Amino acid sequence: MQCDCYNEFSALRSDLSICEGMKNENCRAVCFYYYAVDHNDPTICERQNNAEEKDSCYMDVGRKDLDPAACSKVTIQSAEMCLSYVAEHRNNASICELISSPDWLTTKLLCLARLKNDPAYCDQMKTASDRADCRDYMAVAAGDTSACDRYDGEGRASCYWKAAIKKRNVSLCDKAAGEYGIDYKSDCLAEIAGLTGDIKGCGRIKEGMDKKMCYESFVWDMTDMFLAEMM
Repeated sequence: MQCDCYNEFSALRSDLSICEGMKNENCRAVCFYYYAVDHNDPTICERQNNAEEKDSCYMDVGRKDLDPAACSKVTIQSAEMCLSYVAEHRNNASICELISSPDWLTTKLLCLARLKNDPAYCDQMKTASDRADCRDYMAVAAGDTSACDRYDGEGRASCYWKAAIKKRNVSLCDKAAGEYGIDYKSDCLAEIAGLTGDIKGCGRIKEGMDKKMCYESFVWDMTDMFLAEMM
């Protein structure tokens, strides 16, 4: 709780020295992470303890600020997935083209299929299962959510989550409850609330910590707006 308190003051006051003054190394790293994400500043990610933490920081800054440049800093985790996320949320197919690794050709083609709404990209994928998954996604994006029912367990939950986000349909989040402790429903509701700017959407989340984080995301956004107006 002490760490959380310092983190919030650091973000509210835009005072990085609060993070720097924290004695606990892990708390200091978390503080740097939240500061970087809240201020859309990937340079702060360099202050993280290790490469994996830096990657998580860069990816989340890229996702929030929709800046493909932040994705290019990722070394261990998937810079390609980061680029795909930014491309979709900016509705910019040219960012898909930045995915250059042959090992991530499927991700690149799916990214292009989504943004250009062209299932022909699915046919360029190497395996039959990838081609089928791609076409299922296109069907879901077009409104045919019955394609999700062809999957089992987590795959079905993930499919409905993606469909809900694509269509901004909170009712589909109810079907995004995964198995084995993986629950996409809370994430689904929180993401739609953020995308639509509807803070009431946070109230639909049942899990206490997830609901708190959803509300806090609006608090920080409103604080940023208030400070920007004052300055």
